[in-house]
Amino acid sequence: MISNIDKKKPEVTATVPTNWTNTGKTITANGSDNEDGSGIAGYYITTDSGYVPVKANFVASTSSTYTFVKPMGTYYIWVIDAAGNVSGAPYEIAVENIETQKPVITYVNANVASANKDDVIEITFKATDNNTGLTSTLEEADIRVFVGESVVGPTSISLTTTNNGDEILYTLTITGMTGNDKLSIEVAENKVKDIAGNVNDTTKLETPIIIDNQGPEKPTVTVEPDGDVVNETVTITIDEKPDEKYEYSTDDGKTWEEVPEGGIIIND
Repeated sequence: MISNIDKKKPEVTATVPTNWTNTGKTITANGSDNEDGSGIAGYYITTDSGYVPVKANFVASTSSTYTFVKPMGTYYIWVIDAAGNVSGAPYEIAVENIETQKPVITYVNANVASANKDDVIEITFKATDNNTGLTSTLEEADIRVFVGESVVGPTSISLTTTNNGDEILYTLTITGMTGNDKLSIEVAENKVKDIAGNVNDTTKLETPIIIDNQGPEKPTVTVEPDGDVVNETVTITIDEKPDEKYEYSTDDGKTWEEVPEGGIIIND
């Protein structure tokens, strides 16, 4: 009597998580053979929808479940039994919702082009995500303020946040900036996180703001004629510099007038 003949094909199904992540996902294949069959003997997975199964390529396993860790894509799975029967059409499954791009932080604008220690400075910047959306936001302690290459501690600092899901808009308000150089801010790493688990890199944001706590230099003044004069017109000229405004007073600083073009003319 001839026995132990198995001609029935085994069957396979599979599952994969659908949550967002930044690493490969585990596909769980489930093989089943008929009750009197020879039993599961191996699994094979590929991204080639036209693949023709070769028995020697199957990964040996007698378990009814087998796992594969795979990146995003569409996969085709077969199972083979101990008698050499291969499942029919492959089980097709898609691995989705994998994102590896980190959140990006970029400068938007500022309320001033130059400022000193008495001015209120507002810097707007944003954090953006490629796909999943952002799950964490920055705090004041996550930000360092630079004037030139030096870290400067403002006398006051506050941060407001507008969360739009895949974009978070920040407005940093600072006062009491010392020094004399260009202002920039630095956002610490690992502070902005997206749903997939990606976090930001340390990001230096350059701004166009110039911190200027130096008073203007005294102008060069020429008096014509020089010395003590009586009943003569005296002309005072100033070597003016671009972008600087000059004023003068004739009453010990009680009132001031802008220096006219051509200089100050005093008739004695």
